[in-house]
Amino acid sequence: MVKGKPWPGGTIRYYNAAADQAWPVARAVYVWNHSGARIRFVPSSRASAQLVIKHFSHNRCVGHARATVGYVRQATVELPRIDESSQLCNSYSSAHAVAHELGHVLGLGHEERGCALMNGRGTWSGAQHCRQEAVWTWRCGLLEPDDINGVVALYGGRTSSTSRGSCSAYTPIRPPLSLSAERRAGGIVGLRFERPDSPPMPLFLAALTRSDGGWAIAHAANACPTDFAGAKRYAWTVGIGEQMTIADRLSQPGRYCYSLWSTDPLGRPSDRPATAWVTL
Repeated sequence: MVKGKPWPGGTIRYYNAAADQAWPVARAVYVWNHSGARIRFVPSSRASAQLVIKHFSHNRCVGHARATVGYVRQATVELPRIDESSQLCNSYSSAHAVAHELGHVLGLGHEERGCALMNGRGTWSGAQHCRQEAVWTWRCGLLEPDDINGVVALYGGRTSSTSRGSCSAYTPIRPPLSLSAERRAGGIVGLRFERPDSPPMPLFLAALTRSDGGWAIAHAANACPTDFAGAKRYAWTVGIGEQMTIADRLSQPGRYCYSLWSTDPLGRPSDRPATAWVTL
């Protein structure tokens, strides 16, 4: 939804006075500059800046930011300070907030009729009316088609965003280590594997963990299962780097593959399973 006057020539010289916001500002500027619209945010000295990005005068972490709308003299964006342990003020959430406020600077108002960065509310994983991503992902593309279409309507150009839609906020956990399977008497299969370490994750996500993670198992005849959703899930009963030994009973002779996934404290599975074959 267009609310403000477009900037003459589509170029906006900006100065970032909020040093802790350097990465969120850089990410937000990048996605707008690569949106396909004929606009350009260009860093400059404070003396020659048309837009100054700064902190709120208070030091509180708040779940909002503020900006002037459209072309004005002495345009501003005001942001809270970064707090990486906060759900509201971490760098990922701030990148979303900065991109949203730059949309206001370009002349966009709030859009509540569908999915858009310019929805009145949002988090690191996307805007209020967009499909919500898994908690461990963030909406790294930031812009939605509605946002780009609105700016193209103001400045010309075409929709041509090169940024990815969603990205992982941290490296996934590894699958169980050193998996082996052996045939035992009576249709029993013995499985051995080691528990991997959990990956480091952003502080604001680590604060959401409610378990110690676990593992999941599936087996099939003549093929290795690849669908984590169909696997049986269990909690770890050993420490990191320690070996687990379990037994499984198979009712029919044949060649079987076992697939085992690890899950981290947020419930995110390893990208792939560890696999082991056994013949009864």
